[in-house]
Amino acid sequence: MAKDVALRERLHVTALPPCPTCSGVLQADRVLDDLRESRLADGSQRLELTGEVDDEGNAILGEVGPHAEDATIRVWIFTVSCGGCLSIVRVEMDSNGTATPTAPRLVTPASEIARLRERLVRAREDGRLEAELNSLRLSDQFRLLGIPELWREARGVVPAEMRLVVNAGWKEAPPLSPIGTMPATLEREKFRATAHPSLSFASGGGLAMKFYAFLAGTRFRIAGVRRGQLRVVPVEAVPDAYDVPASLCASWSLFGKIE
Repeated sequence: MAKDVALRERLHVTALPPCPTCSGVLQADRVLDDLRESRLADGSQRLELTGEVDDEGNAILGEVGPHAEDATIRVWIFTVSCGGCLSIVRVEMDSNGTATPTAPRLVTPASEIARLRERLVRAREDGRLEAELNSLRLSDQFRLLGIPELWREARGVVPAEMRLVVNAGWKEAPPLSPIGTMPATLEREKFRATAHPSLSFASGGGLAMKFYAFLAGTRFRIAGVRRGQLRVVPVEAVPDAYDVPASLCASWSLFGKIE
């Protein structure tokens, strides 16, 4: 335990607050989504009428970003699956890991997660799990497969490995949040190159270019779901010059099956 605390202090990693439903400890490895936004220095947000109403006839308000001259703070927003009750909880922290005035709140009740789990189990028993997964891929519910208990039900029809069908990369290293480093997102043909004088071509002399990219055909192991995308790990050897983030996410559309 002391070792874990020391590591957390060294990395400046903050523990998540308890689940508001069951008081269980929320774990950073069960984060489904993460978002960083700017707010006014007092933690408030500007809202405006969108002109739309919800199912009950209430006006829907939209968020307005701070003006350039406003004093602002950075706020991290995490949605986390509770390992105890399986509820999905929204947690807000500032950049120092201090909870915002908005207390953790329930986003998705455990009953909804249980229903989706039963739906996957029935689909597997009826031999239509692959069709069920394809349906989920086209809906916002796909992000719920980031819950380990649901991923275990679906992974039987998810290829263990897939290949990129396009060149894909990332633009910059992911930021460090109060609970640890966030994933980088692979995007189609979006990468950059920087010169590293310490590296040279095999023929001698010159500069080697460090590309933040993977070429089409690169194999990845499929490790789960996060941000509504696949969590992927490169299978093939990656050059030392690649500063590959600890976690990568990518849209399923970037991949094809390995025949």
